[in-house]
Order: sequence, then C-alpha cells, then structure tokens
Amino acid sequence: MDTATSLKIAGILLFAAVLLAAPAAAFTPVTITDATDTEVVITEQPERIISLTPAAAEILFAVGAGDSVIASSDSTNYPEEAAALQTVGSYVSLNKERIITLEPDLLIGEKSMTSPDEIDYLRRHGCKILIIDSNDIQSTMESIVTVGKVTGHEEEAQKLIADMQKNLDLITEKTSAIPAGEKPKIAHLLWYNPIYVSGKNTMQNDIITAAGCINAFGD
Repeated sequence: MDTATSLKIAGILLFAAVLLAAPAAAFTPVTITDATDTEVVITEQPERIISLTPAAAEILFAVGAGDSVIASSDSTNYPEEAAALQTVGSYVSLNKERIITLEPDLLIGEKSMTSPDEIDYLRRHGCKILIIDSNDIQSTMESIVTVGKVTGHEEEAQKLIADMQKNLDLITEKTSAIPAGEKPKIAHLLWYNPIYVSGKNTMQNDIITAAGCINAFGD
C-alpha cells in the first residue's frame, strides 16, 4: 500500500471517528397547548414515557421514540415492541398507583379515551401529561407532529406525515372518480357486545370516505 492510499484511509477513519464522537443534537425545550387546552412545558427530552392508549403507543414508536417508552395500556397490541411492555391498566381504568411508582417523566393519553378525572389525579400527584387527539386523520397528523416535538423526534414526525399525506393523495386521486351511486356502503364495528359503530367525525369515517366508500353510519 502506497503512502497516498494510507493517508486517504487514515483520513477516512479520522472523519468517521469524529462523526461517532459528535454529541447528539441538543433537545429544544417546547411548550405545547394540548387537546385539553392545558399548557404542557417540556424542558428536557423525556426518557421514561408511558403511553396511556394504543394510539399513543403507535405514534410514539412511529416517530422513533419507542426506546423511551417504559409502559403502555393493556389493550396495546401494535407494534410488537409496545405490546411487550409492562402495562398500567386499561385506558378506561388506569392503574394510577403503578404509574406513579414507575416515575415517568411524561404520560401521553387521548382526549376521547383518557378519563378527565384520572388526568386530574395524575397531574395532582406530580405526573406530566400530554393529551392528544386522534379522532380523525387531520387531528392524528397534528398529534404526530406534537409527539415528535415533545420527544425530540420532530424531523421523523414530519417525514411520517408527509408519507401519509402522499399515500392518502394517491388513494383519493383514484377513488374520487367513483360515481356516487357506485360507492359501496361500509359499516365499521368498533365492538360487538354491545354494538358500537364508527360514525361521522371519526378516523374510521375518514378512511372509509378516502377509500371511495360511504359510511353506513356517517350521518
């Protein structure tokens, strides 16, 4: 090996070492007004996050914050990593004592699923809670950005919603040409005993509509 080649290799190795040794980007403190109109101040990047609902867990892992999630709700089943975490009760009945014992630095719940009484209890006992809204496609995208900001993964969150919007546009471009009289009617059952269906102003309604169908219970 000649001298010039050796110097090039040494230079490459030195550059790689500098990159590996470079500190991670500093977390920028953020103040968010959440879905309950509560101001939530995050001064340091959360490292012990508990998701209180399945959607919150899915968003956290989707934006790249999964390594910081230490627990989730009983009904969380996606992704697999979230389903394998210890649980803190169901979203209708949280194990508040266990949550407090785990000493989280951030809890993330949903406006439509997390009880206001439980939110108030946990806040009074020193827990920092961010409540998001994932009731439809638009609010879900906004919540993805919010979760990205508070966890230090805003860039990943922005890329995720850009990909989602691109796919949504491709779908609606194709389905918008379907004549109204040919659109199939779809009923989405949330539960069967008793029967709960997805009505208007829901994520399921948005998906049914985007797919070129009609929500049988959309009125």
